[in-house]
Amino acid sequence: MKKSLCSALLLGAMLSPSVSFAEGFGLIEFTTEGVAMGGAAMFIENDAGNMAYNPVGITLCEGQQLKFSATYISPRAEYNAFDTGGNFIGSDRSRIHPAWAPGTYYVKKIDDQQWWGLGCFSRFGNMSEFEAGTIAATNNRFAKVQGLSITPTYARKAGNKLFWAVGADINYAKMELQKDYTVSPSPYTGTNKTEGKSWALGWNMGLRYAPTDKDNFGLAYRSKISHTLDADFDWYNSPYGTIHTTAHTKVTLPDSYHFGYSHKFDKKHRVELSAIRTQWHNFKSLALSFDNALPASESYHNWKDGWRYAIGYEYNFSNKYTGMLGFAFDDGAIPYDGGDFMIPMGCRRTYSIGCKYHDKKQTIALTFAYMTLGDLSFKGNGSSDAYASAHSHNNSTKIISVGYTLHF
Repeated sequence: MKKSLCSALLLGAMLSPSVSFAEGFGLIEFTTEGVAMGGAAMFIENDAGNMAYNPVGITLCEGQQLKFSATYISPRAEYNAFDTGGNFIGSDRSRIHPAWAPGTYYVKKIDDQQWWGLGCFSRFGNMSEFEAGTIAATNNRFAKVQGLSITPTYARKAGNKLFWAVGADINYAKMELQKDYTVSPSPYTGTNKTEGKSWALGWNMGLRYAPTDKDNFGLAYRSKISHTLDADFDWYNSPYGTIHTTAHTKVTLPDSYHFGYSHKFDKKHRVELSAIRTQWHNFKSLALSFDNALPASESYHNWKDGWRYAIGYEYNFSNKYTGMLGFAFDDGAIPYDGGDFMIPMGCRRTYSIGCKYHDKKQTIALTFAYMTLGDLSFKGNGSSDAYASAHSHNNSTKIISVGYTLHF
């Protein structure tokens, strides 16, 4: 059993970095049940995936369990571009890149006072692509940011009503960026490419207060994480010829505060509320310096701190079948002077529905969700951009998630 468990967790860790994300940079699609509940998923009973939403959620687990989830994400986006006089100069759409976002979780209840767990999931990630030679490609032809959090977690009961948890975030990040430097109607001549990866360390903590058998209050904090990347930089057909060198950059992933409340009306009905504040001001810019004589470059994000609100509802049809509904609203963090074609979207609204079968040995879950990605207007971000401003519109994402949990 121990050998099989280690193999399963290793498989989850290997799969997660290979996933591409397309609906945003801050992710919440950690588990199938979590997607169904709109991300309000701190207090799902006997669910190892709770740890992704609040590490203290493992205190609701009995025995041992191993959980897998896989979420399919299919986005679309369109844009219009304008010159300095506000005149329309072109339009196009992004190339669609469906993706899988997996999660793997293990929890063991040690005794009546202690739990420990291990999760492998992604808190951050993005992928976007536009056709070579288009207006958008001068700002972003291709961008892939992949992330993985490996989270060993320890939780303990502190009295009859209070529980706490602490854990590490062993964080992996991989980045690939491509950008054109000419655009139609001029002849397309080339692109540059930056690719690097990094490991860094963060931490998290969580509290759960259960004043009654029907109510739970939760608080979690996830630290910011600073990555230092030494990346390969290739510039093909540049004014200086083809260049191969090393680029250096530092990226800070923001910290976040998570608040949750759950009320169980009776054995059939439960409602959960969630609020997340992400400190996006820590994600300030992306600056590149080079080993050779190339001048340094920097793109400023100027993002504001943002809130995400969610409500989830569970209805138990029987001891084995449960239905779930969810709605979430993300107020957006990207201002006019901080947007670009890497993440061209505004406010997010997510509508979800899911179901699960569960018995003493296993849980099988399925969820469907639809996310609207609000319009976003933003200005050109440098002399190399072939537009003065752009407007992204008709943006949306379809989501399908499946999950399986083994109880033993």
